Amino acid sequence: MAASACDHGAGGHDEKMRDALATLEQGIAAVLDGDGFARYLATLARFHMYSPNNVAFIWTSVPRQ
Repeated sequence: MAASACDHGAGGHDEKMRDALATLEQGIAAVLDGDGFARYLATLARFHMYSPNNVAFIWTSVPRQ
């Protein structure tokens, strides 16, 4: 039986998953450690009755100091 185009070695898949996980972990750490996340949470607390999309819109519309 011929190998399909989607057939990959298990080692290649594991390496890609490890790389993706490392990238994701770095991104999450950058978001949580930055001032931006704290400002977003403050905006979220101030506009708690608004939808998350509206809060994100407000947060991106207000100039940073």
